[in-house]
Amino acid sequence: MQHERMIHHGEYFSPAVVVQQQPWIPTTQQQVSSLLAVLVPLMVGIALGMLISVSQKMTLSSSSKDKEKRNKRRDQTKTGATRTFALHCEQQDQVPVSPVREGDVDEVGKNKKGPLLLHPTMKQDHNIISKATSVSHNEKLQLRRQQHKLQQPQSIAYSAIDHESGLVSEQEEVPKHIAVIMDGNRRYGREKYNCANRGHLDGSKTLVEFSKWCLAEGIQVVTVYAFSTENWNRCPSEINALMNIFSTYCDELRVEAQKRRIKVQVWSTDSDRIPKKVAEGMQKLVEETKNGDQMVMNVCVSYGSRGEIINACKEIANDVQNGVMSVNDITEASFQNKLLTRSCPDPDIVIRTSGEYRLSNFLLWQIAYSEMFFLNKTWPEVTKEDFLGVIRQYARERKRRFGK
Repeated sequence: MQHERMIHHGEYFSPAVVVQQQPWIPTTQQQVSSLLAVLVPLMVGIALGMLISVSQKMTLSSSSKDKEKRNKRRDQTKTGATRTFALHCEQQDQVPVSPVREGDVDEVGKNKKGPLLLHPTMKQDHNIISKATSVSHNEKLQLRRQQHKLQQPQSIAYSAIDHESGLVSEQEEVPKHIAVIMDGNRRYGREKYNCANRGHLDGSKTLVEFSKWCLAEGIQVVTVYAFSTENWNRCPSEINALMNIFSTYCDELRVEAQKRRIKVQVWSTDSDRIPKKVAEGMQKLVEETKNGDQMVMNVCVSYGSRGEIINACKEIANDVQNGVMSVNDITEASFQNKLLTRSCPDPDIVIRTSGEYRLSNFLLWQIAYSEMFFLNKTWPEVTKEDFLGVIRQYARERKRRFGK
């Protein structure tokens, strides 16, 4: 082949053979694979974003619904209370005042919570005083007193107590006296600790909590069945363990009762069998809580209702024999006056735990018209919700007719 010489800017180049390269064209399978490599991560990202968005919307929707329910319940409670107070105002010719803030000292009445109602003589200046928003509530009350020259008027304040149970004392019947048969301690101890005595310890803790629940709901009297005269027939080791628990529990209950101003009474129909150490602890408990004015707690130890009735009959027989009273003077009232419960109203409610349906020689005379509640759980397992459920059912579902 003949070669040509080429001179370019003084440089010599030899001729070259130029081969033209064909462009690369991917196959269909390669194209699909490339497309999927791009689209799959994109689609996964979009799907995750949608899931997160839907989850957030559902959470916000649920939270919003819960908030609406809470607000609705609160508004219903306020509306019910407002109607109650308005009705009382109309009946008593009184003027409602804004609610007292929690913690403020109510100088007109004893209750610190709930709307106050003014005495009719305070009506004329109510609007003027209420507009003085720059002064505190207590200052407003002082100003009313100064204007009308009132000295600690009686029955001026009126407040409906809204308990945790939802019961309003002016609208629904809150029980005054609750009696409890605390059953199932041994069974609970065996099942949970494989030790019956541990169940009695937990049962004593439940009693302390129960007293707090009763206080919060305005219950006036609580009577508990701690140890019956029939319980002396148990094995000596269990009786000794129970007496030791009573001895320790007396000290704990005394401190708690003094703190919460609970008056504790111990009822026994066969006190001679109680060990001296336990009897001394009980006596100290009774003596040091005798001035409690918030609630009365009666603890029945070595108690039997039949024995109580027999003792009452003996006292009446002695009075008749000694000329203190005649046979014709014996009535239900005179007989009840000889019972241990003479200082308390009859129980409105009797609660028995552990799923048993019997009275076990407890307050047989006193519970003639009591409402019975049987809980299918042991005493240490009883919760606050169980207690609130009982008093709600008593107030809203039970109708006490007393034979009428």
